[in-house]
Amino acid sequence: MGTTSNMAIPYPESSDYVADGATAMENIATQVDDKSGLIFVKSQAVGSSVSSVTVTDAFSATFKNYKVIYSGFTMTAFTGLLFSMGSGINGSQWFGVTTGRSYISGVTNTNVSNGGAIAIATGSGVVNRVGTEIFVTRPYVSGRTGMSAISTGERGHFTTAMHDGNNSYTDFTLSTASGTITGGTIRVYGYNDGA
Repeated sequence: MGTTSNMAIPYPESSDYVADGATAMENIATQVDDKSGLIFVKSQAVGSSVSSVTVTDAFSATFKNYKVIYSGFTMTAFTGLLFSMGSGINGSQWFGVTTGRSYISGVTNTNVSNGGAIAIATGSGVVNRVGTEIFVTRPYVSGRTGMSAISTGERGHFTTAMHDGNNSYTDFTLSTASGTITGGTIRVYGYNDGA
């Protein structure tokens, strides 16, 4: 028997006798599934000139923590990209802070949310955004949900916040404070607790 170097998964070598090949393959596949760190959940393409997009069935009891990546999109106005829990643009119940800095002018801005909406990025239609990476803790567990986000484009932003809704969520919504967003793909991954 051999063992993989990264995840220590045992496997039969070419000289080993394997009585039941299907069972051996199933055991290897199960161990890979159990030890993989990030597990792909779903992806969703974003249409043209929309003010919001809801990603349904993103969170479940399968994982406690998630990573959401949204890349390749454009915003028509120099405005905030808002992150909401659930299928509506609720925007409320966030307690947190977003700090950003313009790569061009060097101007730094900070926005604080005290029970209101939370902007994870700003952008304009002048350039495509590079992307936004969002880490969401315990969205499906009834209780407070944590979130941090890193966004890059013509500005760099860092957000950290707590959602005080105390509910279980399966969906989330991205929306604009004004104007629209176009294009890109939202991808959702779950963090495997067994890794």
